[in-house]
Amino acid sequence: MVSLPRFRMMGKRLRIVARLGLPALELLLASVLPAQHLTQPKPGETLPSFEVAAIKPDDSGPYHSAINDNNDNYLVENVPLRDLIMNAWDARTRAQIEGGPDKLMGQRFDINARIAQEDLARLKKLDPKESERERDLMLQQLLIDRFHLKAHVESREAQVFALVLAKGGPKFKASAPPPAAGAEDISAPPDKPKPHGQGTWMRMSDKSAELEAYGSSMEALADMLSGQSETSGRYVIDKTGLSGNFDYSLKWTPEYMTVNVRSPDSGGQLALDTGGSGPSLFSALESQLGLRLESEKAAVEVLVIDHVEAPSPN
Repeated sequence: MVSLPRFRMMGKRLRIVARLGLPALELLLASVLPAQHLTQPKPGETLPSFEVAAIKPDDSGPYHSAINDNNDNYLVENVPLRDLIMNAWDARTRAQIEGGPDKLMGQRFDINARIAQEDLARLKKLDPKESERERDLMLQQLLIDRFHLKAHVESREAQVFALVLAKGGPKFKASAPPPAAGAEDISAPPDKPKPHGQGTWMRMSDKSAELEAYGSSMEALADMLSGQSETSGRYVIDKTGLSGNFDYSLKWTPEYMTVNVRSPDSGGQLALDTGGSGPSLFSALESQLGLRLESEKAAVEVLVIDHVEAPSPN
């Protein structure tokens, strides 16, 4: 089993878990929204809440997980509690969530929650980032109410990766201005879904991973890299110095496609390829985008779980 990256979407979040050998997975992300800090209520702010929510354990196995918070519903399918908490506080990596009973934190749940119509009307008037923040706070309140969650945020020094420019500089260009209202969007190849000037198209298969971004920031790229197995749960910080939005593509062979075993007679280590033949993520970043990941230490926000229980009945 492999875990594909977690993506943030405009008004919608999606996390999928799949197994090697399944058909290629394609995702169109309307807008990738980077998380610079854990989401927290402002001083004196009252957490918004869902109008109604039903929660039940899901024991179907780790083969598919999804979170869809589009429109007036917040639908969760087979998602571990730890990942729900990650979504609620907008954490980039699991290392940013600490504590809680292992069994409960790994328990998977289904959630069907509804946003009240008056709250939905208010959310539609907000910009996408602020609307997503409000939905995060609603999920926080649900976890507090139903799981009796108590937690606090600490800043900790940790090993991170800095996304920096490689020698020779970037190998991609700034995005063209979005098309005028009513004009045809030609920012994406004709054989792929059109992201309307800003978005990310991604394809994951049992042989390779491919990312194509249009109108995407370097912060969004750092956010995506934080979720890869190659970065080992480390937070990735954008230090490219590049502002604005860019178009770029990246193709690599994920780390899980290479299996290391020991030769029984020589004691040496052999690398067995399960099907992928492309470059590693680190190599692809430098050769295709002109970027590198450098190890360093930095302050990272961590959510510490002080108390959590199995959810109260519906």
